[in-house]
Amino acid sequence: NARSAGWEDSRDPYDLAEVPVKVLSRDEAQALLARYRRLTPRGVLAAQVVVGLLAALICGVFVSRPSAPWSALYGAAVVVLPGALMARSLASGRNLPLAVSQIRLLVWTVVKLAVACAMLAGAQNVVRDLHWPSMLATLIVCLQVNVLALLWQGRVKKI
Repeated sequence: NARSAGWEDSRDPYDLAEVPVKVLSRDEAQALLARYRRLTPRGVLAAQVVVGLLAALICGVFVSRPSAPWSALYGAAVVVLPGALMARSLASGRNLPLAVSQIRLLVWTVVKLAVACAMLAGAQNVVRDLHWPSMLATLIVCLQVNVLALLWQGRVKKI
């Protein structure tokens, strides 16, 4: 039988007990960490601010409505301010038990979403003559910074 000759069907491919684990020395662990880019929430927020400012500048140049840059800035604020609130609150609770950290993450994610939704709901009252396309386009572009940050962080540095 060709199937039984080359394949081990009895072994579970998801059983990690059989996978050999190499214990790294301190130098090996530091070298491994140095190969990967580390990105902080502060860096992601700074990138979102820069992208939001660029979007507001682009809206100011290419959109004929005078409220377009302010609308774009507000769209960036809808992403950046709740993100900063969440990052600040989660940074204060280090060395907590895993269950407590998970609950805190869940609670602050809900708070972040609630603040962002409240800001969106009040946008018309905050920005006079709100230009919705500018605001929403900037909001989407600032949210995409998170995806780009994850892709950038996963890349290995060439050393």
